[in-house]
Formats: sequence, structure tokens, C-alpha cells
Amino acid sequence: MKKLIVLLLHSFFGFTGALHLNAQCTSGDCQNGWGIYLYEGGRYEGYFAGGLRNGEGSFYWSSGEKYVGEWLNGWRTGYGIYYWPSGESYYGYFKENLINGKGTRYFANGDKYEGNWQDGKKNGYGILTAEGGRIITFCEKCTTYKGNWVNDQKSGFGKCYDKNGYLIYEGEFLDNKPVGSYPNRF
Repeated sequence: MKKLIVLLLHSFFGFTGALHLNAQCTSGDCQNGWGIYLYEGGRYEGYFAGGLRNGEGSFYWSSGEKYVGEWLNGWRTGYGIYYWPSGESYYGYFKENLINGKGTRYFANGDKYEGNWQDGKKNGYGILTAEGGRIITFCEKCTTYKGNWVNDQKSGFGKCYDKNGYLIYEGEFLDNKPVGSYPNRF
């Protein structure tokens, strides 16, 4: 079902969320070379193959978002950097326009997540570091979590550290919460 929705969005919105109304190549070779292509909501500058974005290129949305990186058959696929107007950014891998693989996301509040992603969500091993004295959700006094994630939730084995780097919990997590006594290290 997800693939069908992505395919429909892909065909309606030209792989990027930019409608093809009044879209046009304004410079270069937008079929098989380097060019600039204007969309109703954005601009792509980079390489094309078969009329699709392929190779290195940058897309600038009128909303202020920006992607600089690799493209394959019109999709953000491979290594890239994505910037949001809020000041957030992501450095890492994409697959078919979604964050997938290893990467680092810097959040507007100063938090940082470095680790594995799947379909735009934290999945697998990763490290979340809260900045500015913030505490990680459901983990009192925890400013760094190192462990497993499933669909953006702490799940499986993990460790919590306080602001001084001391281990305060080591054990299982379920539904984003520690299982058992917390903290269990002193």
C-alpha cells in the first residue's frame, strides 16, 4: 500500500512534491546532461538522464527546503543533505525520497540523532543526544540514549547517560520507555 501511495505521489508531483504545472527547462540539457528545470514550487539544478533527475543535483523548494545530493531515476537516492527552513538538517542516505540507511539529523531544538533510519524513521542502532539541559522523553535525568530504535521509538536494548556522561540505566525499552527499575545504575 505504501509503495502504491508513493507511486501515485511520484507521478502526480514529479518525484519531489512539486507540481508539473508550467514546468520547463530553462537552461542546459534537461534530457541527458546538466540543466536547470523550474517547477511550480521549486527548482532543480543538476544532471539528467532520460529526462529524469540522475546523478548529482540540488532541489530548492519555494517553502525554503533544500536537498543537495544524489538522484536516481528522479528520486532522492544515495547520499544527500536536506535542509529545513526551521534550521534542521539531515546528512546521510536516502532511498526513493525517504531517509534510509545511516545518517545524522540535527533538530531545531539542538538535539542530534546519529544512527540508522528506515522509511524516514529511526530504526536500528542510534544515539540521541539532547542539548541545553533537555531530558530525553520518559527517561528522567537522561541526556543521551544509545541503543535500539523501532519506528522512532526506543525499543530493545539501550543505555541512558546523564549530563555528566554517567550511565544511569542499562536494559530493555518498550514503547519508548525503560522496562523495569529506572534508574538502575548509580
